Amino acid sequence: MFKRPKNFILIILLYAWSYYGWIFTFPHSSTLQSLGGSLFSIVGLSIALHYLRTAIKQVDISQRKFWLLISIGTFFYLIAELIWFFEESILQTEVGFPGWPDIFYILQALFLLYALIHRIYRTQLFKNVSHFYSMF
Repeated sequence: MFKRPKNFILIILLYAWSYYGWIFTFPHSSTLQSLGGSLFSIVGLSIALHYLRTAIKQVDISQRKFWLLISIGTFFYLIAELIWFFEESILQTEVGFPGWPDIFYILQALFLLYALIHRIYRTQLFKNVSHFYSMF
């Protein structure tokens, strides 16, 4: 598929350690916990998009659409998190439901579902499953 960076596990561990460190550092301040949670989410999604962009460039053409759909879904999730952050931390209002972030959360789920269906359809697994059901 593509080469995984050598420091990939280190980045994940450092990210998780930093996130939980933030939460345990400010246990009595819900405002700071919320701010940190939003910022860590935005940073994590940005890192994920960077690695997804690398994946799109390195995979062969037959798998590129799958990774592109995953990237678009992740980008929609990032947009939802940015809207959430803006409403909650900058405007200091409660994020309503349903709201603008929910549209992008739903788009993210739809693109990931489409990527999964695309991947199943393109693999031999789909042909084997359809053959199995044709026996009945």
